[in-house]
Parts: sequence; C-alpha cells; structure tokens
Amino acid sequence: MNRTKQSRMAWTILSAFAWKNQLLHGKGLFDDSLGKLGDGSRAIIARERCIPLTHILYIGILERLNPKELGMIPFKTNDKGLIACIIQDVDSGEVLMLAYMDKTAIERTLKEKKTVFYSRSRNKYWVKGEESGHIQEVKSVFTDCDQDTILIKVKQTGGACHLGYRTCFVHELNEAGDVARITQEKVFDPDKTYKK
Repeated sequence: MNRTKQSRMAWTILSAFAWKNQLLHGKGLFDDSLGKLGDGSRAIIARERCIPLTHILYIGILERLNPKELGMIPFKTNDKGLIACIIQDVDSGEVLMLAYMDKTAIERTLKEKKTVFYSRSRNKYWVKGEESGHIQEVKSVFTDCDQDTILIKVKQTGGACHLGYRTCFVHELNEAGDVARITQEKVFDPDKTYKK
C-alpha cells in the first residue's frame, strides 16, 4: 500500500473514531491521549523510529475502536418515543409506505432484516407481511441529517399497502386537495388476504 492510500485509510478511520468519540462520550477527537497506545503500537513506533502522524493515528485508532461500543445514535423522536420511517423499493426507488418505529423496532429491524414497526393504534409491534406474506426484506437503512426520520430500502414482496396496492401513495390530489385519481391497479385482494 503506497503512502497516499495509507493516509486516506488513516483519515477515514480517524473520522469514524471522531464520530464515535463525540457520540458516546461527548468528546472531541483529541480529548484522548494518543500516548495511550498498546504495546504493539509502541513497538512498531520504536522499531521504525519515524512514522508519519497519520500512521500513528491509524495504529492507535485500530487498537481502540471497538465495534461493540458503537451504540445506537440518539434519534429525535416524538413524545412517545417514535420516529417516522419511510420505506422505499431498493430497485425502483418507489416510496412504498410510511410507518413508525421505536428503539426496539429499530433494533429488531436491523437484526432481523425485516421491517418491524410499532402500531400507534394497536399499541403493539408488528412485522410487515406477518399476516399477508408481503414481507419487506431490508437491504439498507439510513437516517437524515436531523436524525428525526429513517429511510429503509427494501425488497418488497407483493404489495405494501393494506388496500391492495404496491405502494400506499396512489391517491393523486388535485388543486382543491381532493383525490383526483388512483394511480395504480391493485396487486392483491385485501379481502382474501387479511383475516376478518
């Protein structure tokens, strides 16, 4: 690996460490002493006599950056601890639905790789497709710059809308704010899919 690539890698990890330090401990990047390197790092530095600063930072960060310490970021939720989640088709980019999650639902979604929401009307967790079979396989999860919304890209089986459409956003409004038309045909019959 040449010097340029090493420097780029070092600064990439340096940025990750700075984010972790600020997030978990409220510290700036250099609040921890770089002198607290492990024996292995000190041995390398002693042997090489002269190592560029980016290399020293790179070594120190690799020793101290423990993935297990990277907890969930402090999302901005409503007064009930819920955050809005936009579900998007990973292939087409189509927005499929919007639902809500709390911390537990987010953790389950990330772990189980299927969307898990919190129902505000039923006050319970529900897995998308648990009854209909129209599951959402989670491909990637994002948050916005304000950390008050989550975007989840999924592989959708069947339709996302409980009315039978592929997306919940099929009601196009006119200038008066009334529904002008339905933009899609139903992909399944909800009367045959859901239990009464």
